[in-house]
Amino acid sequence: MWKFFIPGTLLGIIAMRISAKFADKGYEKSIINVAFFVIITSISCLFVESIYFIAVGLILYFIGYMCLVSLFPATVTKLAPKNAMGAVTGIFWGVSKNIAVGVLLTLCVITMFIVTTVQRYSLEINALEFNEE
Repeated sequence: MWKFFIPGTLLGIIAMRISAKFADKGYEKSIINVAFFVIITSISCLFVESIYFIAVGLILYFIGYMCLVSLFPATVTKLAPKNAMGAVTGIFWGVSKNIAVGVLLTLCVITMFIVTTVQRYSLEINALEFNEE
C-alpha cells in the first residue's frame, strides 16, 4: 500500500501548493471545481478491475482531496458576509451541537451504505465470473 500512498501524498502536497498559489490569484472556485472533477475521475478509476487504474485512482483522489482540504475553509470564509467571517465554517456546530453530530452520523451511515452496496455488487460479479469458469 505504501507504493500508492507515498506517491499520492507527495503529489497531493505539490498540487496543494500549486492550487494555493492560483487561489491567491483569485481562482478559488475554478480550483475547487477542478479538485471535485479529479475526485470524481479518481472514483471512476476504482470501478475498473486493474491495479493500474486503482493506483491512478488513489493518487488522483489524494490530489483532489488535498486541494479541497487546503482551499475549502478559506474560500468559504472569503465568500461569507463580513459579519459572518470566520463563523461560517463552524455553522452547524454554532447552530446546534446535536445537529452537527446528527449530520456527521448521517453522512457516516450514507457512506457505510454506499461501501456495503459496492462491496456486495463486487462480490456478486466475482461469483458470476467464478461460476462461468
